[in-house]
Amino acid sequence: MKIEELILGINGKANLNLGKSRRILAGLSLNYKNNLSGSYVYGGPDPESIIITDFMTSDFQYLKSGYEKIGGDISYFTSISKSGRSGMFVNASLDYFRPIDGNDHRMLSKVGIGFTF
Repeated sequence: MKIEELILGINGKANLNLGKSRRILAGLSLNYKNNLSGSYVYGGPDPESIIITDFMTSDFQYLKSGYEKIGGDISYFTSISKSGRSGMFVNASLDYFRPIDGNDHRMLSKVGIGFTF
């Protein structure tokens, strides 16, 4: 699979202090993807497999299409040690993809938790 693309975007984040050891990081992104070219040649053992014909081919068609994307994310950080050197964060993001051609809209969400030491 070979895809050449041009992605233009505007991204912004705000880091808000909620007190001595708590912060919120909020972000917003707007992106435009223009597909320049794409090719896919399957050289595997079973080219008529349902995995290839129904899933990989349609996914490739989606990946090589242009789209507009709007997304946002938010992260909350808090200290979990008395010294303030260790912390915990929770984050969530949501991205909406609207293809330039067609109507295969997609929504991608992520949720995570992490620790810093």
